[in-house]
Amino acid sequence: MNVNYKQQIWAVGGGKGGVGKSIITANLGIILAQKGYKVLLVDADFGAANLHTVMGIGVPSTSLSDFFFEKKPLNELICPANLLNVDMIVGANDSLRVSNPGLHQVRDFISGLRTLAYDFILVDLGAGTMTHTVEMFISAHKGILVCMPEAAAVENTYRFMKYAFYRNMKHILRNQDILKFIDTLTVERDKNDISPLMLLEHIEKINPAEAEKVKKEMYSYSLKLIMNQARNNNDVRLGFSMTASCQKYFGFKLDYVGFVENDEVIVYSSRNRKPLYTVDPFAKSSRGIRKIAENLLNNEQVVTAII
Repeated sequence: MNVNYKQQIWAVGGGKGGVGKSIITANLGIILAQKGYKVLLVDADFGAANLHTVMGIGVPSTSLSDFFFEKKPLNELICPANLLNVDMIVGANDSLRVSNPGLHQVRDFISGLRTLAYDFILVDLGAGTMTHTVEMFISAHKGILVCMPEAAAVENTYRFMKYAFYRNMKHILRNQDILKFIDTLTVERDKNDISPLMLLEHIEKINPAEAEKVKKEMYSYSLKLIMNQARNNNDVRLGFSMTASCQKYFGFKLDYVGFVENDEVIVYSSRNRKPLYTVDPFAKSSRGIRKIAENLLNNEQVVTAII
């Protein structure tokens, strides 16, 4: 581990399955490792793990089941990824019980990750807004959302952002009536359209002190967006539209850190169980992920929408 670098946990999530989270996670990790950082890839897509397949390695004898149910420490579950500076914790052997771990198990898992000696820990999350998924997402140093230029993916990304913010508020606010109201926002369908800014207006009416906490969190809160499988400039520009909408309707920042063009190298690497960046680091898709890694490291964003 680079002793001069403070450990970073990056959680890669999104509201919809099949948008390419595992591919993004794996190749971001490889690129960081090639820059000299020590990287751990963690497959936390409980019940549907496939990060090992993307990395082109077999299923090891240990998995996250051993942490959750056999009480093995995480450092005993680490396996090599056959690449310099990259290790993995695989979730491929996990039983059906792991598909929905309890909140205390999730918190133990997060605490365990923080004890591991890596510069970067990249956590590949499952799709959707299950409590354990959102909890892991908001506990990371960087929360990275992967989206595709299609209506369902965009809609689910907005929903995930809302739920992540509401979950974060539950860690900050103390008023029980407000906390109960936040709970209803994630359960009752007739309240699904209530945005974080509308929540703020509601809180201001009943507890100005708590409202100030929400305002402060909105000011500092920031998520990262990746547009995957972009085919044209309109697809790329969609990322800018989403960042503007997030600021306007949710009140917090969504940083557009990059896009990945759709190309045949992605298809080839998936079919042949080889990491994209090791197949062709100069492919358009690989270059896109490399730029995303640089933007994440330097806290920069996309500046042009031209493929």
